[in-house]
Amino acid sequence: MRYFFNMVSTAFIFCMIIFPGTAPAAGGDTCLDSGECVVYAVNKKVADFPIGDNFSTPEAANATFIRMQEGFNYESFRSVCASDIRKSLSPMPPDSFKMSPGYIEKELNSTIVEVEIFFKNHACVIRKLHEKGKAEVFQVRNFEFENGQWLNAGESMAVKSIEEARVTCVSGQVFPDFPSRPKISDPVKYLGPYVDYLAANGRNPEEFLMERFRAKLITIVGEVHHRKPYWEFLKSLVEKPEFIERIGVVYLELPSNDQFLAEKFLASEKYDAAPAIDILRDMMDDGWPDAQMLEFMAAVWRANRKLPIEKRVRIVLVDMPRPWKEIKSAKDWTKYDCDRNLLMAENIIADIKNHPGEKRNCLFITGSMHAALNLAYINGEEFKTAGFLLAKKFGRDSVSAIIEHGPVIANFGGMVKGRVALGLFDSAFAAAGNKKTAFSLDGGPFGETQFDAFAECLMVSRYRDGYDAYLFLGPYEYETASDPIKNFYDDGFMPEIARRYELMHGVKEFDKIRYIANVKNFWGIPRESWCPEKLGPIDAWKLGSGWKREIIRQKYEKAFENTSEVIVAAREIFDALRTADHNSFKDDRRPWTEYPTVGKYRVGSGYDEFIKWCARKFAKDPIISAEAGNVTKGENGQPVIFYKLTLKSGEILSGSLPLEYDPLTAKWIGVRGLDWHAGK
Repeated sequence: MRYFFNMVSTAFIFCMIIFPGTAPAAGGDTCLDSGECVVYAVNKKVADFPIGDNFSTPEAANATFIRMQEGFNYESFRSVCASDIRKSLSPMPPDSFKMSPGYIEKELNSTIVEVEIFFKNHACVIRKLHEKGKAEVFQVRNFEFENGQWLNAGESMAVKSIEEARVTCVSGQVFPDFPSRPKISDPVKYLGPYVDYLAANGRNPEEFLMERFRAKLITIVGEVHHRKPYWEFLKSLVEKPEFIERIGVVYLELPSNDQFLAEKFLASEKYDAAPAIDILRDMMDDGWPDAQMLEFMAAVWRANRKLPIEKRVRIVLVDMPRPWKEIKSAKDWTKYDCDRNLLMAENIIADIKNHPGEKRNCLFITGSMHAALNLAYINGEEFKTAGFLLAKKFGRDSVSAIIEHGPVIANFGGMVKGRVALGLFDSAFAAAGNKKTAFSLDGGPFGETQFDAFAECLMVSRYRDGYDAYLFLGPYEYETASDPIKNFYDDGFMPEIARRYELMHGVKEFDKIRYIANVKNFWGIPRESWCPEKLGPIDAWKLGSGWKREIIRQKYEKAFENTSEVIVAAREIFDALRTADHNSFKDDRRPWTEYPTVGKYRVGSGYDEFIKWCARKFAKDPIISAEAGNVTKGENGQPVIFYKLTLKSGEILSGSLPLEYDPLTAKWIGVRGLDWHAGK
């Protein structure tokens, strides 16, 4: 399964304009209208749309956008882009890009096949392009409805089928506040069934998984990668005699071309981690220095030492090949690109078929997005994961998928978008004492809850549709990522990392020191994006999807009843400015992220320029006093404080400082009122 993001950088957008993808094919009348999603067929050539600007429908807007490329004008292009994209595009000369007549003709002959509208304000237009002598390809362009018009919101990469185009429409993008959740009138009553279900059905995790290992042909553990507590738990299972009796093979989401290294690692009579580390170095561009994953593999090696060869547990690598030694150019990489879900499922099916004498069952450890059994997108498309394909092959009763408790995640970039069910699950676990537990999702309120664990996928399924069990090993706030493998990035491996970065990303001047520093900013330390300040409160579910707006509204109302809270927040900003070591921030000697107003004050633009201005100004002429005066109401209802800063020279800086409440951090933040660097 591929997941595509709508890139909004100037380079990407123009690349997609000049070197387009293509479109889809479908037929029939409206195929879905759920209120949240409307899908309808168009099947009309771009050239058949009337000439002239028309942004009244997504398909008309797409045709208009394509016609604008003839005699392309950059400023005109910016004007028909959605606001978020428009802000991201830097000004350029009007005639920066020219489209060839052949390109324009090809675009006009493409067919707009289908439109999908989500939540009334986001649309995907699927377009089919066919060049003579070439296979049809499909393209998805996104539109946002703003001020009565459908405006361009980016284009996704070309795909090979209408089905894949439809999946692209509902994956690779993050929709706000979905699923829609109502405000709860009686939170205690609403939470009760979840807590009661845990009390009645929660099991010891070790016993629960061991039972699954015995009862199911394939047990899939759907994980968020690099979770130290969960790998340590799985390692502890391997060390139990029951594991060896029930599991004959472990499938791992690692490059299948390195299977010989897995066999070499397990066959060694003396423990040698080198083959396993070589496998992990082949994973992704950067390698996969997960010490806890390595320890899990080591636990399998140790367990096998006590067994005859025919009873030993095998480790089989099932993910896409990444033979870096054979990849000499970016083009070489395309030979190995594939549908990873399909490949992993096929590799597992083939391995089971090739070992008919194996009486024990299988464990498959993979990312939770690959593990789901039967989820569906909002437009009706099936979420065809490895778990889905395995359940289809062997039957749902033979395959168990277990999801680990964690935040709402995205497939790329490590992005986290809050808590599942707006913290409802966290609240239930907390009310039950945060005890480690595992339980079935086949019945009860957890399983019936609408699925929302994947930030980039619009799902209309329940948790029980995707998984049949849930694993909770404790709160994940500040959870430490896996430890790094010692000397993983040694002098022998770093030249290869540099080669990969040049090969895949065009980086010609590789900075080893900075690279290692970045590695240390993730491995073995708490995950910054998993802290409460980024996730939000565990009881946001009480206020429903509009919880942020409701909390802000309440805080703004109370701010004028008692102004002391916002005055204290303003004074903290002024104290930070007054006491900062400004000499150390001149000339970029310290990173701007260490400046003491970060997290307290938000500039309109250019935080680094703001700090440079303050450093130069206040190093020579420090602030000697700060006054926070009257609190008034801003145009958006937020509190605004009049301030007066007196400098040593007698100069006075004064003005109005608006403060906005951040419901994630539960803090008041000053905004824009101190932007002296911008000529304020």
